[in-house]
Amino acid sequence: MKKRYHGYTVHRKGLSIAVQTAILIVVTASLTALAFALWRPWEAGQQALAGAVSETMTSMHEILLRREGSVTPQFALHVYPYREKHHLEVEWNGKKMSIPVTVSTIEYRGPKTRLPGVYYLEKGEVDVLGGYIVGGKINYTTTGVDVVSYVEYRDKEMRYVVKSIPYVKMAVDRIYHDVVINVMLRFVFITPYPPSFTSREYIQAIEEGHVIGAGKMVTLRHNNTYQYYMQQPESVNGGTLRLYFDGQPITKPSGERLEFSTQEKTIVRVFVDVVVLNIWGR
Repeated sequence: MKKRYHGYTVHRKGLSIAVQTAILIVVTASLTALAFALWRPWEAGQQALAGAVSETMTSMHEILLRREGSVTPQFALHVYPYREKHHLEVEWNGKKMSIPVTVSTIEYRGPKTRLPGVYYLEKGEVDVLGGYIVGGKINYTTTGVDVVSYVEYRDKEMRYVVKSIPYVKMAVDRIYHDVVINVMLRFVFITPYPPSFTSREYIQAIEEGHVIGAGKMVTLRHNNTYQYYMQQPESVNGGTLRLYFDGQPITKPSGERLEFSTQEKTIVRVFVDVVVLNIWGR
């Protein structure tokens, strides 16, 4: 359809393709900017939480290594004195001596969040028992440090664990003409500060774990180290010593079994150190 105005012909058609494209670009950019504006505060909050979790749990790792210190997390921490129960067995000439071992953990639990550069932390190095305690995490080493940290990701949540693990060492020495085998076991027990050792709340916190609320200053302090000493009867004709953890032979980093054999007169000694740490929030 055409109309004439003062000698000019006007064509009534739709908007040109160029104009339509320009409008579409403007509308798309506006919607994108709106979505970004709505998403940015949430994304920034998630990044801040991820940074706070990583920093706080790394501090907890260092504090547990030092056996003393404080940190104030802005989120709740779960403390489990008896998170795991194990047994170390010292076998001498076929007779086994069983020693109960506990593993304590301090944990953060929250929605699944990507922590930059953190999947399985390598700050902690695992001793000879590490393969049994931390489920065979392949990036752990075997140099005798008794604290490990790692993150477990699940479908919608994650668990950041700081764990004290047992340390065992076997050393062979000689006193005059006798061979002396020393087996040394040490583990850390994290317990809430007791208002009363017989209170129901304290006993329940030991057995089932407890939660320290967000915003409280969490303090760890060395309470005491309890030492136990046991000695097997002297063996004139020597023998073979083997170590087991939960029924499985303990192996060296090379994969060989950790054991020792001799035909000389031998004394076997077992030393157990239980390091007790108190933890509380206020």
